[in-house]
Amino acid sequence: MNWSSSLTFWRNRNSVVSIYGDDIDGDGKEEDDIANNLFIGESLGAIYGYEYIGVVQEDDTEYISNNGGQAGDPMFNDLDGDNIITSEDRKILGFSKPSFRMGLSNTVSYKNFSLYVMISGIFGGGGFYQQANPRQNSFRTRFDTNEYNNDWWTPENQSETYIRPGYTGGRYLGLQTRGFIRVQDITLSYVLPSEILRPIGVTSLKVYTTIQNLHTFTNWFGGGDPEEGVAALSGIYPVPTVYSLGLNVSF
Repeated sequence: MNWSSSLTFWRNRNSVVSIYGDDIDGDGKEEDDIANNLFIGESLGAIYGYEYIGVVQEDDTEYISNNGGQAGDPMFNDLDGDNIITSEDRKILGFSKPSFRMGLSNTVSYKNFSLYVMISGIFGGGGFYQQANPRQNSFRTRFDTNEYNNDWWTPENQSETYIRPGYTGGRYLGLQTRGFIRVQDITLSYVLPSEILRPIGVTSLKVYTTIQNLHTFTNWFGGGDPEEGVAALSGIYPVPTVYSLGLNVSF
């Protein structure tokens, strides 16, 4: 029996060194360009905003009084501790580019049989997200339009996970991770012995069956494809699982 493996690894690193050279506040450090998500010392593709930490409940009266809104709205982290959510509470939430990509292939051969398995994935390290439309609430961003199958917050169902479907505030970004591991390709093949083929004038004959995209392990929700970073609601369909049979014949 023979077993061979191949590992591929992709990693892209960059860092913003300087933008405009401005030091407006005189602290000796160049200012970030927050409007364009450019931060000195950070990678391109930074996602900057308010850190979502849960759903506002009816007994969160102080939070509602200080920040407005109502129960069922998203709750954000008060980073500066002043009990009010302001622009000072924003932070880098993640990045729109992965930390690295990786692929692992294995081929096991025994006599005339051969099994090939390819696994691929993208990984986020400290934080790898796709930014959803901030005007879409958790109901429309995360799921489909079947209201009866979704556990969003309502007065009768006070969810601690999903916000109310009517929320349209701009602070909520609806971020989700695009990291995944996919069983991309499985191929089982058999090469017929030459002594069987020679009398019929065939040089070689290989029979094979292949399964592509058998399963994707991911925390991505909302359908679609995590590799594309677009949910099914945006017109991107899930990656199909494809089964095939084939012959390779040489005369």
